Formats: sequence, structure tokens, C-alpha cells
Amino acid sequence: MATQLRAVDGSISVSVAHCRTNLRFSQFTINPEGLLGPILKIFESTINDLIRQRIPDLLCRSLRDIVERNSPQLFQRITFIPLGEHFANFGNGTDGVIERFVQRLSNGLFIDGRMVSDPVITNDYFETQQRGELRYPESHHSAPFFPQPIPIEKDSQRMLYLYASDYTLNSMLYQAFQLDRLTIRVEEQSLPPLYRSFVRTTCPDIDQTGGDFLKSLCVGKLVPALGKHFPNTTTKFVMVPHQLPEMLFKQGLGTMDLKAHILTFIRDRITHKDRQILVTSADGTADIKLNAENDKFGGDLKLKKLLVRLHRSSFPIEPESISQLAPLAKMFLGPELAKALKQGLPFPLKDSMKFINPKITLHDGYVRLATDFELNEQTLRLRMTEAFERIKAESAANIGG
Repeated sequence: MATQLRAVDGSISVSVAHCRTNLRFSQFTINPEGLLGPILKIFESTINDLIRQRIPDLLCRSLRDIVERNSPQLFQRITFIPLGEHFANFGNGTDGVIERFVQRLSNGLFIDGRMVSDPVITNDYFETQQRGELRYPESHHSAPFFPQPIPIEKDSQRMLYLYASDYTLNSMLYQAFQLDRLTIRVEEQSLPPLYRSFVRTTCPDIDQTGGDFLKSLCVGKLVPALGKHFPNTTTKFVMVPHQLPEMLFKQGLGTMDLKAHILTFIRDRITHKDRQILVTSADGTADIKLNAENDKFGGDLKLKKLLVRLHRSSFPIEPESISQLAPLAKMFLGPELAKALKQGLPFPLKDSMKFINPKITLHDGYVRLATDFELNEQTLRLRMTEAFERIKAESAANIGG
């Protein structure tokens, strides 16, 4: 049987181009009754020949129907890949700032792996080209930009090569930006105990804390006007991107640029409600390194630059003093975001294959994973059995109908 793979509406569809069945022997015994029984028995060999000639065509038609009708469902796992479930246990239920951010960012996230061209099949390799866009169920349209072409490489030393352009991550940033999923809220109850004093407007001197530097550090001390006008209360910061963040891959390194407004609120001690007092802007740049280890894609993040400027204030304040918020943000947000990136994503098809000595390399505009792999025969047999059992059940239902 010869098959042809096509990309139909983004899904892989298999059509049977040629089918041939060789039937070496078949025997049907006829035991007719009645007056014509002896006459029919005479034609038993002729009837056997006619049936034997029909069987190959019947088998091919059945196989063609099974393959062509069920192939889209069999390939669905690579055209729609949900990612949200991999972040379900992120942070071990701590409900911190970054944990809330990651849960909101990843909820419903999936890879749109629909085909953009027909698969390429040769005697040496099998190649697919897929959209690779990260989206959400409520995403109304695709990102309004396109990936750069990925150069064709001649390297063929490994069994599997996966390529992804920076378009993949930028498509997620675009969709998350449109759906307001990039907002970060920093408040006292969402901070680890070690950092909760940071958002207070009044804090003790270092000699009053027994030499504990972190306990003597707070926003009211870094920005004295804030502590003076609003003593003995807490603040809340809401960081809202005002431009689309951008991720770029270069040789050996990824960089991300982020421009955001930071809204500062104080807890009014009389009304017990939050009141906005400051609007500042933040320009940040982070360096990102990617790796493939411990059966997952991960990486490391370093907040390279963070500049904070004053836009509006409801109380007298020196504009230069607001820049002191940058070290505070870098001290907390940088390590917490790096921690989130290190948790990473599990390798695709982890239950069906094991990656052996995977290696990630970053190039201009794209990232490449090169690896050998070992198939999990038991899992594959189970998947095939489940698929054929489903096919049998559907076929029986169709016949019954």
C-alpha cells in the first residue's frame, strides 16, 4: 500500500495512492441442501475462484476507508498541543506574585501546530512545516507579523531536529498583550515573607533589626517622600505593559525588551481602600539563555537593565528619587522570573519517546534542538491499540446505523 500525505486545512491527511493485496490461498466449503444441492456443489471451485478474486479489492477498499477517514484524528496531537496543564503545579501552591502571573499567562495556552505546507517525505527524512503559534482559546486572530525564514542546514548527524523562530514566543507575547495577561501585581500578601517589608512605607533602621539588611529596606526609605506623606502603611504596584514586548534570538543568546507603566497605590488607613498616587514608566531588558535538560526545556534569565521614570504624582516628590525603585524591582522580580523560566516545559511526546543527549543552540532569529531519541515501544503499542479499537467501534456503529 502506497500513501500520500497532504496538508488539508492545516491537518495531515493521508490518502491511499495505491494498494495491492496478494492472496495465495482461500477455501470456502459449500454444503447446499435441496434438489439443486448436487448441482451447486459442482460449481464450488468456480465460486471459490470468484470469491478469491474479490477479496483483495475488498481488503484494499476497507484499508483505504480506515486510513483516510481516521488519519486526521491520529495526527491531531501534533496540530494542537495544550501547554496550560504543564504549569498547573507551578510554585507548589504558594500563590505568590510570579505564581499568579504564570498561572494567568499559561491558562488555556496552546501551540497551534497546523501545517503550512505538505509534509516532505524522502528516503532519508520526514519533514513538516507548522505554524508554531502560541495562542489562547479566546484569541480572535493570528499575530499581525510573520516569522523570518529559517535557513536550511546540511547537518544530519542527529535523529531529530526541531526548529522554532522567535515568532513563536512573540506570538504568545502578542496574544497575551491583547488579552491583558502580562500585568504583574506586587502587593504584601503575594510576596514571600522575606520580601514583604519591601512594600511598606515605614521600616526600622538596620541597627534595630539586628543587622538584617532586608528587614531594614522598604519603599518608604528608598523614596523618602513616599514615607513622609504616607507613613505606616503599605503600597501596591501594578505593572502594565504599554507597548508590545519583543523577544529576539541572536547567536547564543535571547533578549527581551519590555516597556511598561507602573501604577503605585497606597492603602488608605482611614478608608481601608487602595488609592493611586504615582504613575511611573519602566524600560527593561533581560538576557535569556535556553537549555534542554532533565527531560524539559528550560533556561535562565538575567534582568540586565531596568530604568524607572516619573510620569505623574499626587504629592510633591523629586523625580530623580523614583529611580530607586529599579534596584528594588531587580532584587525581587529578576530572581523570581528566572525561577519560573528554570521550571521550563517538558519535552513533546514525552510518553512516547525519550530524547537522548539533546542540545539547544540559538541562532539569528531562531532556536534549534538537535537530539537522538528512543521510542517507547510499549506506549506506542498501547496508542495504536487504542486507535484501532476506536476505529473498530466507529465502523461497527456505522454498519449498525
